[in-house]
Amino acid sequence: MSFLGEINPHITAVDKDHPLILVDPTLNTVLAALPSRIEESYLKAKHLPLTTSGSLDFEPVSFTTQEVAGTNYYVKLLVQHNDGKKSGNQEDEYIHVKIFSQPWTKTSELRGIAVNKHLADSLIEPIAPILDEIPDATVH
Repeated sequence: MSFLGEINPHITAVDKDHPLILVDPTLNTVLAALPSRIEESYLKAKHLPLTTSGSLDFEPVSFTTQEVAGTNYYVKLLVQHNDGKKSGNQEDEYIHVKIFSQPWTKTSELRGIAVNKHLADSLIEPIAPILDEIPDATVH
């Protein structure tokens, strides 16, 4: 059990036995509405050209929630490259996203992203907010 404003420590798995549409239909709808925004933010965070847009899919693996004036979803997504360039011995790539949802106002916003994550990484970590421009100080 968590309190208002506290991140729920219980992580819900999403897999073939627990499809997102059945586990959390609201999150399923929200993720379906945000794929291009997630991809754009991913490409910016990885300092990749936006011209590669449309070549990625993001599959939910697990999530948790935070009740605020709506719901913050903290979601672990598996990055899937549609170009088939991933080698057989390369480790899977994951990202964590923070999404705000307020169904009664039809609001769904991508609020944060963390790239270069692994399956074992905790979802209950700070996720950097989405910035329209990456500040010069963060460019490597």
